[in-house]
Amino acid sequence: MYRFVEKPNLPEGKVKMVLAGEIYLDTLRLDRLGIEAVGVSSSPCLDAPVASHADMQVVHLYRDIFVEAPVESCKGKEPYKQKIDNTWCKAGKLVELGISVRRGESVLSPDYPACAAYNVLLFGKLAVFNPKCLDNALKKAIISLEYQPVFVKQGFSRCSVCVISQNAVITSDTGIAKALRDCGVDVLLIRPGYIELPGYDTGFIGGASFKISNDTVAFTGRLNAHPDYDQILAFLKKHQMHSCILSSKPVFDIGSAIPIIEEV
Repeated sequence: MYRFVEKPNLPEGKVKMVLAGEIYLDTLRLDRLGIEAVGVSSSPCLDAPVASHADMQVVHLYRDIFVEAPVESCKGKEPYKQKIDNTWCKAGKLVELGISVRRGESVLSPDYPACAAYNVLLFGKLAVFNPKCLDNALKKAIISLEYQPVFVKQGFSRCSVCVISQNAVITSDTGIAKALRDCGVDVLLIRPGYIELPGYDTGFIGGASFKISNDTVAFTGRLNAHPDYDQILAFLKKHQMHSCILSSKPVFDIGSAIPIIEEV
């Protein structure tokens, strides 16, 4: 029996379906783990290196409720829109339930902060975001679902945080670390860098990881080149969390993957 993941980024059972950038699916081979990966198409509104990053385009709000970026004014919108519609159709068929997909108001563009309009971190009762970046419709939806806002300066809050549990995260962003510690979250602060993202100086730990079950975090590649590797392993052990390395490459940023359906 399958159901939608109730709390964003915090599956309770074994994940059966994720949304992830279509250009990364052949490398990650999530089918080996019994996970169906539905590809998020490359947005014509974003820079090529991050155009298919799921955390730039889609937000899982709660159970079957999602918000997606509009594409009405983007060049090449029709093929992209058709692929996105197919994505939602595929997800709905697996659970045989309807999906509520809302449109945001902010059209994405390659420029910051417009490119970060949907990059919000939701976990537990917390919603972590830069209020100057976040799409207004998304902000209203977050308030209506009674998330506790945590304001930070980092526009890419979802990219920046590896969610371990509703009480523990890993990040290289000092501002996010302080804000979450003030909320009672156990935070491992690691050094920035050492995560590949072609076209940029570095990627982020949140964009290179996602949970595939209640007690397992998947990483896109090897972490052993990171100078805080031992601390990361110790932090996972502290929180009784297993790691799953999805490729033999050094860890790289894919814009995370969004776990949306799990096995009951």
